[in-house]
Amino acid sequence: MIERRTWRQFDWKLLLAVLALCAIGVVFVHSATFGTEKNSEYLYKQLIWILAGLTIWAMVLFPDYHMLAEWALVFYVFLLGVLVAVLIFGHTVHGSKSWFHFGLFSVQPSELVKVAAIVVLARYFSDTRSLDQLTLQEIGIGALIVATPMLLILMQGDLGTTLTLLPVYAAMSFVSGLQRRHIVIALILFLVLAPLSWGLLKDYQKDRIRFFIHPEEEPYGSGYQALQAKIAIGSGQLYGKGLKQGSQSQLGFIPYRHTDFIFAVIAEEKGLFGVLIVLLLYLILFYLIFDGIHTARDRLGILICTGVVALLLIHVTLNIGMVIGLLPITGLPLPLISSGGSSMLANFLALGLVMNIKLRRYAN
Repeated sequence: MIERRTWRQFDWKLLLAVLALCAIGVVFVHSATFGTEKNSEYLYKQLIWILAGLTIWAMVLFPDYHMLAEWALVFYVFLLGVLVAVLIFGHTVHGSKSWFHFGLFSVQPSELVKVAAIVVLARYFSDTRSLDQLTLQEIGIGALIVATPMLLILMQGDLGTTLTLLPVYAAMSFVSGLQRRHIVIALILFLVLAPLSWGLLKDYQKDRIRFFIHPEEEPYGSGYQALQAKIAIGSGQLYGKGLKQGSQSQLGFIPYRHTDFIFAVIAEEKGLFGVLIVLLLYLILFYLIFDGIHTARDRLGILICTGVVALLLIHVTLNIGMVIGLLPITGLPLPLISSGGSSMLANFLALGLVMNIKLRRYAN
């Protein structure tokens, strides 16, 4: 339990930054779906998921994060079993068999397994005997912890979610003491294996990469999403067209405008000014998590915060990158803003762990 004096360390700035991003998400999910039959449903669902996320946030705060890390392996193994079950009994959405449907709600277990993998990997690296440099065996075991869910998620057809675990593993390994020669070997292997992985991609995944390079070749097919998002962003100019006034979003030209492409809606309706506010809030959020890395009392806390900031950073980078046309379309949500329950719960779980670590940074 948290002692009364420990509450003095509560980082209200972190909570306010999270709530501000959630509020922006609620506003633009409502705006993006305005005029559709499911407008109220999307709005209520978003509010429900935020409340559920805050409940998880609060629950994660009370037990010491060391105790949570002890149980993380059980949670991790359970979720691996769920990922296998998804392959058998799950539903396919946009080419990815990653979902369980429960009435009006859908759950994507791969979002939660990313957080579990971070904690399990942090616990393993923090318990290693070599405190300065990782051995080749430790690197291999750490890679196995991350590669197992990656393989299961890749089998579901969700390449974007699979890729998010790579920078998480790289960042946590680097902080744990990755040797320079191991970094060189990893880069060589990546350069060799990357071209070979093309044959493992599904046709729609290859199309996303192909038409990312030349979207104009199929403006009404695979290149449609990227082109429409660029039009929306460019038309927003400095201050945007106003809430519910975006032509691309309100007329339905932007696909998945309340989920993957909500950043394009923000840019069209609130322009550069709105975009800068969102980016500033993410910058504040990342800064406060980095503060957790700096002030954490032990290696376990440092590694968990490192994994969380790497996970959120790659999500923001890939989502905004694909919307503005600098990266291929990956289907990743914008953290705390995009409509989606599984992502919201996973984000609150991860950020709750960060707050837990920050609360106990001066504990004995």
